[in-house]
Amino acid sequence: METINIHPNEEDARVIKEYVEAKQLHLSTFIRDVMIEHIQNERDVNRYHETMHHYQKEPKAISFEEMMKELDGE
Repeated sequence: METINIHPNEEDARVIKEYVEAKQLHLSTFIRDVMIEHIQNERDVNRYHETMHHYQKEPKAISFEEMMKELDGE
């Protein structure tokens, strides 16, 4: 397992520790989950922008079911 160090300032560290304790979470799990969620959100936003750019070039309406088939590669 890889180790990554972070160095928050005292106030940020205090806020993070208080939050983790209040939610009864493990600090490392919480930080990992937040980082992964942030990356996934950024990917989703980028995908949205790419899709909107494509749609603006070629507007075409499709049903939700058609969209899901395209995403699943059917």
